[in-house]
Amino acid sequence: MAEETIQKKTGTERQAAFLVSALERASQQNGVLLNGTMKQAPRFYDKGLRVNPVNALIMAIHSDQGNYKTNSYVLFNDTKNRGEAIRKGEKGVPFMWTNNNEYVNKDNPEDKISRTEFKKLSEADQARYKPNPKEDVYALFNIDQTTMPNVHKEDYEKHLSQFGGVEQGTNLDKDDKAKRISVNQFILNMRDNLVPIRKDATGIAHYDGKRDTIYIPAQKNFPTYGDYVQEVARQVAHATGITGRLNRDRGTQQKETIVEELASAVKMLDFGMTAKLRPETMKDLPAII
Repeated sequence: MAEETIQKKTGTERQAAFLVSALERASQQNGVLLNGTMKQAPRFYDKGLRVNPVNALIMAIHSDQGNYKTNSYVLFNDTKNRGEAIRKGEKGVPFMWTNNNEYVNKDNPEDKISRTEFKKLSEADQARYKPNPKEDVYALFNIDQTTMPNVHKEDYEKHLSQFGGVEQGTNLDKDDKAKRISVNQFILNMRDNLVPIRKDATGIAHYDGKRDTIYIPAQKNFPTYGDYVQEVARQVAHATGITGRLNRDRGTQQKETIVEELASAVKMLDFGMTAKLRPETMKDLPAII
């Protein structure tokens, strides 16, 4: 990526500001944290790059704040190369990119080499170096912030039909069957590879530490299918904080609450579904943020 970067500190601060604003807005929107129109997961319009969870979360928040029709983003130079332009006055969203092209000598921090040079070394010499990752920050723009809807109208409308959402307030889910298949696969993967997931007869979703098992009530016990899916994701996130699992240190209760809410929100984005905050979380928001 040769695009001009934003300074790292500025990008980090801006991402934090997006997150805080989304949490504050959720309390004014009946708990809806993001993706109220069920747009497809954040993505680059014209690249096959995978968007990591933090960037996906920030991109989705930015898309919601701008009332954009998709969660699809572009880089300035790529837009220019297609004969399009960023609309006047539009502000991008910070995208954090880990640059792994540099290695540093374990005994001499001043001795740094490129990835290409590292690959040319013998095994013995390679052992003297370690990766020296750096965070670069780039500005991304939603395709609705560009002239694409006018310049390449057919391409835009085709993309919108594939990755756009539905009108707020409707129950329409054009990909309902596909979503349910994806959700069921997620639950099976978690059950088989992370933690047992069983039906709960008490009507209360919870993680049982003694049995190392997640218990989830039947779908009919939840107001909507989305509420059921997100609670499963929350409980999975909770289970990852158990000592000895995934090397994740468990923090304070308030920190864990935010971890569970944000981790489940990212998973809901993967499914193209709306993410909400628990009522209890909304009550505690002033203390959390």
